[in-house]
Amino acid sequence: MDFLKLIKLIQCFYLPILIYFINRFIINPIGIYSRWEWFDIPMHIIGGFAIVYSFILVLRKLDKKIIIKDRFIEILIIMGLFALVAIFWEFYEYVMHIIINVKQNSLEDTLLDFMFGLIGGLIGAIGIKVKK
Repeated sequence: MDFLKLIKLIQCFYLPILIYFINRFIINPIGIYSRWEWFDIPMHIIGGFAIVYSFILVLRKLDKKIIIKDRFIEILIIMGLFALVAIFWEFYEYVMHIIINVKQNSLEDTLLDFMFGLIGGLIGAIGIKVKK
């Protein structure tokens, strides 16, 4: 894979990257989560949707090399990739808690984060048609 193709694949992740930076440099510093704890729920749904959307864009870019004919299998692959990203994200949050004492919530909160992320991801995976 040449450098330009790699750049094009990385560009597929513009939406989750944008959401991360909005969260990191706007939402967190002004303390929205401490004022409205429920705000975490739509952010995980939006984040799940954004990551799945990015994987769909990657599949479109790789369409000539990887052909998935069964829509159900395609959704399973996309959701599996999303679940892996969600697990790594929660590990990232835990490591930040250990290293710089960023507030880490309970196991219940972590599982709810997974659930709402999966809901957003499933909405994206089912709702966005991947053109063949």
